[in-house]
Amino acid sequence: MKDANCYLRKKAMKVQMEKEKRQAVKEASEKARLKEKTRADRLSRMIEGKTEEIQCSGRKIKELQQQLKRGTKGHQVVSQVERMTND
Repeated sequence: MKDANCYLRKKAMKVQMEKEKRQAVKEASEKARLKEKTRADRLSRMIEGKTEEIQCSGRKIKELQQQLKRGTKGHQVVSQVERMTND
C-alpha cells in the first residue's frame, strides 16, 4: 500500500511538472511573440517616417528644379539642388 501511494505521488508530481513546463513554454513563446511584434511595429513606423522624408525631399527637389527653370532663385537654387542631390 505504501509503495502504491509513493508511486501515485511520483506520477502526480511528474504530471504536474509536465503541465508547469508546458505552461512555462507557452508563456515564453507568447512573450517572445509580443516582443517581436513590438520590434516589427517600431521598425514599420520608422520606415514610414523615412519614406515620407524621402517623398518630401523629392517634392522639394522638383520644386527647386522648376524654380531654376523659371530663373526665380538664380545661383542660390542651383547650390541648394546640388547639395540635396549629393546627399
